[in-house]
Amino acid sequence: MQKKTFLKEDEKELWDALKRGNRDAFLVVYESSYQALYVHGLASSSSVELTKDAIHEMFLEIWENRQKLNSVSKITPYLKVYLRRKLLKAKVRLGKEDGQVVDLQTEPSYEDLVVLHQARQEKKELVVKALEKLTDAQKEVLRLRFYEGMSYEEIAELKSTQTRTVYNLVHQAVKKMKTFLSNVPSVVFLLGALFF
Repeated sequence: MQKKTFLKEDEKELWDALKRGNRDAFLVVYESSYQALYVHGLASSSSVELTKDAIHEMFLEIWENRQKLNSVSKITPYLKVYLRRKLLKAKVRLGKEDGQVVDLQTEPSYEDLVVLHQARQEKKELVVKALEKLTDAQKEVLRLRFYEGMSYEEIAELKSTQTRTVYNLVHQAVKKMKTFLSNVPSVVFLLGALFF
């Protein structure tokens, strides 16, 4: 039996196939959206483990409840909202387990917002300085990979190059940024904060 291949551009067809139980469609959705969801989740929770767990639970729920899913024309935004809700529920659950009072109605104070804004600005400035150390080709593949959410294969096709070349460029760029940002926790998180 010949397997149907799905392109990310055919999102409605891809989602409908997933809803019908097509494992290949499910894998395409998972593989093409995981990195963007990971960056998005880290920006929301700042916890690697919580983010990974929430993504995996989300995809498990999607597969188990696939026949009940609504129709979707744009998959990644739908998954980002799903993940954000999942992370919020997890934070509430963890707060209750720790005996903390979690009040979702409370808004942060003005001072908290100023401090948060300043911290984000400082991180963004560090990332901008690190990005200046990269070649134009490295900057472009990072933008396409982390901002546009393109797969390595899509970038290779766009750039008329080999997928391995794209992997190497991304790896070298992230490695160079990690060296420059050695005292900052996560380069991927910072890229997400800068691009999203």
